[in-house]
Amino acid sequence: MKITRTNLKQLIREELSYLYEQTDMSYTVMSPMSTEPARFRDLDAAIRTAMAWERDGFLERQGTHPDVLDALDLEAGRHPGGSIG
Repeated sequence: MKITRTNLKQLIREELSYLYEQTDMSYTVMSPMSTEPARFRDLDAAIRTAMAWERDGFLERQGTHPDVLDALDLEAGRHPGGSIG
């Protein structure tokens, strides 16, 4: 298959738009069952997912966004960092 200059430019535009979409998704929630975190644009969606994963016992705190962890700790009555208070 011959790639034309126009096709190459279109492919590059598509790849760049995909990369820009990924960088907008700054809230991460990590699970030990995956090597990559789940990424969210919306903090509330990330918190809901993290709450469900924590309830089910497979939330990995390391790799999860600090804002998500702080919201989980507040909801559970813990001081930031996970200590019971």
